[in-house]
Amino acid sequence: MLSEEVRIYRKLINQSELKDVHLAPYALRAAAVFSVLSRLRESRKPGLDLVKKMRLYDGEEIEGFGRRDLAELRSEHPDEGMTGVDPRYVVNRLSSALIQSETG
Repeated sequence: MLSEEVRIYRKLINQSELKDVHLAPYALRAAAVFSVLSRLRESRKPGLDLVKKMRLYDGEEIEGFGRRDLAELRSEHPDEGMTGVDPRYVVNRLSSALIQSETG
C-alpha cells in the first residue's frame, strides 16, 4: 500500500515537467504516509494503530499481527481506502511548492 503509493508518485512526477527536479530523499515517502493514513480507518483490534495497520498492509511483519490478520482487517471496513487524499492531489501540491520555491 505505502510502497505502491510512492511508486504512483514517482510515475506521475516522471510524466511531468518535474522529472528533473531534485526532491529530498524521503519527501515522496512522507507524502505517501500522509496520504495513506488519510484513507485508513481505526481497527477494533487492540494494539493496532493506524501506522501499524499501514505497515501491515504494506507487507511488513508487525509484532502480534501477521498476514493472517489482513482478511479480517479488510472485512472490518470494506470501503477503506476509498476516501482520503488522492495521489494526484499530492503531486499537484508538490508541483506547486516546487514552482513557488523557484520563482520566490
